[in-house]
Amino acid sequence: MSYGPILNWLTTDRIRTQNGECQVLLTLTNPVENITHVTLVGCEEGDPEDINSTAKVMVPTKKLVLAGKDAAAEYDELAEPHDFQDDPDVVAFRKSNKIGFFIKVVPQREEDGDVTVSFKIRHDFRNLATPIRPSEEGDAPTEAVWLTHHVELSLGPLVA
Repeated sequence: MSYGPILNWLTTDRIRTQNGECQVLLTLTNPVENITHVTLVGCEEGDPEDINSTAKVMVPTKKLVLAGKDAAAEYDELAEPHDFQDDPDVVAFRKSNKIGFFIKVVPQREEDGDVTVSFKIRHDFRNLATPIRPSEEGDAPTEAVWLTHHVELSLGPLVA
């Protein structure tokens, strides 16, 4: 079972060398019942993990908030959505514990080859495991730990 947000690639504009910039629609799904906060950050110059990038990526600067997974709401079309006040330039859609959002990609090479982007995804994580022995302090809320993952997406070839 995954306890971190699940990132999927949904659609991409055709990636051209002439006009440069294209939009990519990605989705994030929250597999846990708590609200999860996610930030995306571009790789820094000289990042040792950023070795395959052939394009510059512009990720949302605002924090993305994912609703918690609710097994009952998954099948309820009339379920009340949370009021997250999303920026429509960033967030394409929101449904239950899934959010669709845009990133922008600018190829850095003129020659043929696949376009690959790299960035970091940071999210808060709470250990949801129940202790065998209850603690003396009662049910104190678990403290969030921020985890960072390196992401590489191969978006396919350039179109002339």
